[in-house]
Amino acid sequence: MRASAIVDPFIRADVSLTGNSESVGFEEAYITTLDLPRVTLRAGRMRAAVGRHNLLHTHAFPFITAPLPWRALMGPEGLTDTGVSAEVLLPMPFFTEVTGQVFQGDWAPLEGSIPDDPLTPVNEAVPDKRRDRDLGYVGHVKTLVDMSAATTVEVGGSYVGGRNGFGGLTTLVAGDLTLKWRPLSAERYTGFDWTTEYAWVNHEGAPSDRKRGGGYTGVRYQFGQQWWVQARGAVLGLPESDSGRTVRGEALGAFVPSEFSAFRLQYALEKPANSSQKPIHEVFLQAIFSVGPHPAHAY
Repeated sequence: MRASAIVDPFIRADVSLTGNSESVGFEEAYITTLDLPRVTLRAGRMRAAVGRHNLLHTHAFPFITAPLPWRALMGPEGLTDTGVSAEVLLPMPFFTEVTGQVFQGDWAPLEGSIPDDPLTPVNEAVPDKRRDRDLGYVGHVKTLVDMSAATTVEVGGSYVGGRNGFGGLTTLVAGDLTLKWRPLSAERYTGFDWTTEYAWVNHEGAPSDRKRGGGYTGVRYQFGQQWWVQARGAVLGLPESDSGRTVRGEALGAFVPSEFSAFRLQYALEKPANSSQKPIHEVFLQAIFSVGPHPAHAY
């Protein structure tokens, strides 16, 4: 559930709730300035501006599951925390935005391990050496260029840094590239999206998997007002890591009657890093229903 309101001519408030049968909590809850020229300030609980996928709410994921490398490198819940953010629109001939953020940094990649993800090691013998004053820092830059009236390209780069549970510095760098094609004569019926992201993490002081990287590339083709098909491939362990290399492929078909509902069928094939393990086959069927108004998603 999401609620948004204009507090006054200068500030807007946004709240997103998420939950399951056991608990309900704040996914995001922040205030945003509205009247500062070329600068947008934000404070509260929010998603870190890391690439494209980390900014998406669960119901807006291109696929039913998050990309394999993102779950392993950033944790099952992604990078969301309480902090402050400043977005600056640079005076360039094309759209260029720089974002700087500071968070409490209670993130799985900074804890030294990701206990909720079986792909990452947990070393209980190593105590958490983080201190209360240790924070998480994020930097992001993106630029958007119109290639034609129907085609746009977005390029972005991200940085995440902070003291980890091993007492060293964890550094994450990521890059993303997105191409979108929407013919003006039939933009509601036809379209093509291609998104590629790569992330690399270095955990100083970690006993294993100190350096780890992975990426994915995915395409979506809309062939009717309510229908589209998608495919995505992902690799974890690129370059090679101590845990080996895991490969995953996904295909999805979607029927979207309106902006408030969607039905999606997804098949996934994953080849584990351990060659002795058999490939994993997964089938998902998802129904999405949204009640009430919802603000437009980011480009």
